[in-house]
Amino acid sequence: MKIDNDNIQLRQTIWKIIRLLDWYRWYIESSMIREYILVLIFYKYLNDNCNEIWSKLSNILKIPRWSSFEYLYNNKNEKDLWNIINNALKDFEFENRNVFINDDWIALFDSINFNNKNFWDKDNRNHFYSDLLSLLYKLDFSNTELSKYSKGFIKDLFHFITYSYGSAWEDFYTPKELVMLLSELLKTDKVSKIYDPFNWIWNLLMWLWKEIWSNKVILYGQEINRTQWMISVMNLFINWYENALFSLWNTIFEPKFTDWNNLMKFDIVVSNIPFWMNLENVEKLRKDKYWRFWRWLPTKVRADWTCLTHIVESIKEETWIAGVIVPDYVLYRWVTEWNIRKTMVEENIIEAVISLPSNLFSWTSLATSIIIFNKGKKDDKILFIDASKYFEKQVKINKLTNIGIKIIVDIYNDFKSWNLKDVICNKYFSYIAEIDEVREKNFDLNIQLYVNNYEEENIITLDEITDDIILLDIEYIKSEEIVKERLIDLWIKK
Repeated sequence: MKIDNDNIQLRQTIWKIIRLLDWYRWYIESSMIREYILVLIFYKYLNDNCNEIWSKLSNILKIPRWSSFEYLYNNKNEKDLWNIINNALKDFEFENRNVFINDDWIALFDSINFNNKNFWDKDNRNHFYSDLLSLLYKLDFSNTELSKYSKGFIKDLFHFITYSYGSAWEDFYTPKELVMLLSELLKTDKVSKIYDPFNWIWNLLMWLWKEIWSNKVILYGQEINRTQWMISVMNLFINWYENALFSLWNTIFEPKFTDWNNLMKFDIVVSNIPFWMNLENVEKLRKDKYWRFWRWLPTKVRADWTCLTHIVESIKEETWIAGVIVPDYVLYRWVTEWNIRKTMVEENIIEAVISLPSNLFSWTSLATSIIIFNKGKKDDKILFIDASKYFEKQVKINKLTNIGIKIIVDIYNDFKSWNLKDVICNKYFSYIAEIDEVREKNFDLNIQLYVNNYEEENIITLDEITDDIILLDIEYIKSEEIVKERLIDLWIKK
């Protein structure tokens, strides 16, 4: 973990927390341990900054005495410590029910229960909570104090425990290289609203905001999993990002961001959609009040294009775009998905398909791609880019290289600026297809149908092979004569 400070106490406490993770993961699932650590780090941070948290909040956060971190620390040896912590978090939520800008946040800690019976025994559970409270109590997370050492200390610590330690939330984590790639592909001026309908733990939106956008941009995200949503909201506070709204609910069945009775429209939509998505109660979508699924109703077991349909319907008209990470099978699967894909190709809103290396994610070895949707297209062409060979092999996964990112961005920018000759010259990496050609290929967007990423082999004719054989025979005869002469010489000498 990179932390730029020389404070010995901070550094020592960090490594003690890490050792705590190592020790107690033998007694309970590591993902649960991380949740407890993150929640208590976050709660300590709120306690130390309660008088200045967020200018956007209508009131100052209230920390009741019986909910304060100091109160938890003073009771760290109680037998029912787990119950004291649970009650403190509930009381905090209740006391601040009129402060939070989002109604969902009133139940921020509902997914966490410190009375976890998965611990081997109660003693281990209480010892863990007591040790953690003792470690965190020594730290001052106030922004005034942290600024003396490292302004990013709490962010680094939170990020490290969330992403870098083990695989608890790797399923919900978008590699930074893909974030960098998307930030370059979607870079544009005058952006005010960015949306991720399948938010996971917010790392995609957060990094995109850091890469290319300012505080004036409003971030919108929605997530169905309560624990992942909780991590997102805590990340939001830790990073002091004011202009963000994250909602908890099912995006497909109950999108939270609406404009009166219409679906809210965004300048840019970016997402890493769920893979192998299945839907229950698909028939409910027939009566969708926002009329999102007019192209075709998805089936129960093949619902990936349902996510893409929602994303397309959430983009503003004219010049606004979306970049989506998808599993490769959405490019060529048949039945319902074929109908939706066909309709979108005919609408001429698919601008580019970018093939990525396989095994970029720790939780699947599936090959993935990025689809760029653009409602402001002025031509009937689709750009195909094959970057599947541009990766570095890591211990468990592959990593998209910087060279690969540069090639993709350069080709895409050439395509956008109509430098078509430059694009066509990269015949092993890219191809520009007319809509008619895609139609001829039955609306299959599989990259291998368009980009020849195999170098041509030299074709050897039969005459060339015959000539080579004759030359070999001549060489053989010459060699045989030389051997005979040397054998005769040896016999004479003998």
